Amino acid sequence: MPSRPARRAVLGGAAGLLGVGLLGCSRSSAEPVPGPEVIGTQAWGAQEPRRRARLVGPPRTVLIHHTASANVADTSRQSAYDIARQIQRWHLANGWGDTGQHFTVSRGGFLLEGRHGTLDAVRARDGEFPFGAHSASQNRTALGIETQGTFTAALPTSAQWGALVSLCTWLCRSYDLAADAIDGHRDYEQTACPGDALFARLPDLRDAVDRELGRTPSPATTRR
Repeated sequence: MPSRPARRAVLGGAAGLLGVGLLGCSRSSAEPVPGPEVIGTQAWGAQEPRRRARLVGPPRTVLIHHTASANVADTSRQSAYDIARQIQRWHLANGWGDTGQHFTVSRGGFLLEGRHGTLDAVRARDGEFPFGAHSASQNRTALGIETQGTFTAALPTSAQWGALVSLCTWLCRSYDLAADAIDGHRDYEQTACPGDALFARLPDLRDAVDRELGRTPSPATTRR
């Protein structure tokens, strides 16, 4: 995205080109885990991907990003659709096959599917997910969540924070991950993402997810 560090754009673009292929998987008979409303790619008006990402898995990490875009006051559903379409346009302009991240959390707390095929993969409960293009070293092992805004100093809105907790809880349940699997982009790459303020809140995010999972937060959840 325009204001992200150049290293992230270069590495992510290369990763996006690697993670493509034919989409196919063997479906599990397990029932989907109930979760929050996630607006699918068709509903927010995504373009058809140039290439469908191949399925890989299982994920080991839920990776938190910020979009490094404006902290807009408009928190409407339409604004959420607009940022999702804008992100896809940015990523396609980079030569990627589709939106790089798997999910986007808007400032109004709307959850959107980013990369085509993600919702189907999570609901299938067979341990697979589409190869991402959001972190060069983690695209094969991490589910990527973009949090709309720039969080170098500001924090997500309350609606956005609640939606992020709900989404992370659902993903942890669906893939049998502990809350300790939630990390920030800068844990793996040389980047400011997801911003100093949001990165400092990741221990609180892990604790909140642990509570939703009915678990006692472990010392590891506050490791940073």
